Amino acid sequence: MIKTIISSAKQDAIEPFKPAFMFGFIDEPQYAVTDRRGRIAHLLKCYRKQPNMYQIKRNGLHDYEVQYGSVVARIWAQ
Repeated sequence: MIKTIISSAKQDAIEPFKPAFMFGFIDEPQYAVTDRRGRIAHLLKCYRKQPNMYQIKRNGLHDYEVQYGSVVARIWAQ
């Protein structure tokens, strides 16, 4: 079972001092949205647990591409 703290008082207190993460699709960058760091961490853990479905490529510090079939999403820090 995957356990990730998505939201807590401690997490909410440090959130403004950490980089903001964006989630969007490569072919539709205008629809990228800011997401909570806890949720992004949870998503990445879930993707890594299913390597037969998702391929994760790290482009650099706080920059990932997640591929599912022909769909490619990008998660990056602003």
